[in-house]
Amino acid sequence: MIKEPKAERLVSIDAYRGFVMMAMASSGLGLGSLLAANPDWAAEGTLAGGLLRAAAFQASHVAWQGCAFWDLIQPSFMFLVGTSLAFSVARREQGGQGYSGRLGHALVRSVALVLLGIFLISNGQPMTNFSFVNVLTQIGLGYPLLFLLADLGWRVQAAAFVAVLAISFGLFALNPPSAATMAEIQEYQQFRKMEPDTGPYEGRYAAWNKHVNIAASADRLLLNAFPRPEKSAPEFHDRQFWINEGGYQTLNFLPSLATMVLGLVAGGWLRTEWGKASQCVALIGGGVLFLILGIACDPAILPIPALGNVQSLCPIVKKIWTPSWVLFSGGWALLMLGFFHLATEAWGRKGWAYPLVVVGRNSIAMYVMAQLLGPWVDATLKTHLAAVDSATGWTIAAALTGGVLWPVWRSLIRLSFYWVSCWYLDANRIYIKI
Repeated sequence: MIKEPKAERLVSIDAYRGFVMMAMASSGLGLGSLLAANPDWAAEGTLAGGLLRAAAFQASHVAWQGCAFWDLIQPSFMFLVGTSLAFSVARREQGGQGYSGRLGHALVRSVALVLLGIFLISNGQPMTNFSFVNVLTQIGLGYPLLFLLADLGWRVQAAAFVAVLAISFGLFALNPPSAATMAEIQEYQQFRKMEPDTGPYEGRYAAWNKHVNIAASADRLLLNAFPRPEKSAPEFHDRQFWINEGGYQTLNFLPSLATMVLGLVAGGWLRTEWGKASQCVALIGGGVLFLILGIACDPAILPIPALGNVQSLCPIVKKIWTPSWVLFSGGWALLMLGFFHLATEAWGRKGWAYPLVVVGRNSIAMYVMAQLLGPWVDATLKTHLAAVDSATGWTIAAALTGGVLWPVWRSLIRLSFYWVSCWYLDANRIYIKI
């Protein structure tokens, strides 16, 4: 039997969460916009151009198959939900809260996360946007099941992890798109004057194609039950919703539950009486193992042209959270938590992580600010720079906001505002939680 100490708050978890939230709120430092506006800066055959293209690639989502750093933000956040749950359940139990109270809290939190996610994704829309694909709604949909696993031990959690992956794989593999579905989606894309996009796979891999997979079909049933504005979604064949242009689907919550379960198992490791070094070995070793498993499922993820045509069990696609993506992204999440745990808890050097910790302790506040306040920060900055320019005769506002580097400056200014806000909340022990 593994003895578990009292629940404690680990700097490594807060620092990793803070790192993830800072990355999300940075908007990729505007590198994509900078490159789009100045393509000559990324000229082929130059070192600077190569570095800029590489940085812009890592700061954006891949089109479908594959992975960039930006794609690892959401799985890291969901992984940490599971890790944190291992500690929060223990704290509530040690505080005397019974199982029914903990279950009630989990259900309330689930509903609150879904509602907050819908509220944020509806910002600026003509009416409520009933979409369930952002990170908060996806967490909320899977959270009750995650809670039910929290008290069942690592063996049951590991079995649930495997079962979820098997179910997810089966749902797709056993339901390849029909010719009628392909034709229907292509007809809709022509109706909306969109580029045809139902690829890129053929044969048995077609089950994981964009817009025609089983999860996309499920959304065409689910989301048409909700009202949608006619202007943004004109009716076609008696339906308003047909596709999510990015390819994200509500049913992603099922395989992403496996990501949270993996975090739950990792949280259990961190609550044991193992030494810090042993915990780091478990996290980093587990990360390497899961990376190998993910690559084995889809060798094309490696930057080796010769592997591009190697048959894979299942393509690594974040936008539909394929089982191979769960393994591959889970490996990176374990590695990153392992390195944060090594650098803070095992080595005992926690001071350097403070800028990340203040964000990690208020991750909901950071997420909400990043979703809502960006345009307000921009407008407020321009307003007050204009006052400075008027009083001094300078042209700071035009030089800053009209220059070619404005996308980068804008991202850095927004990020600084969000961080200062989190620092203020932390300094006054104000924590926004659900």
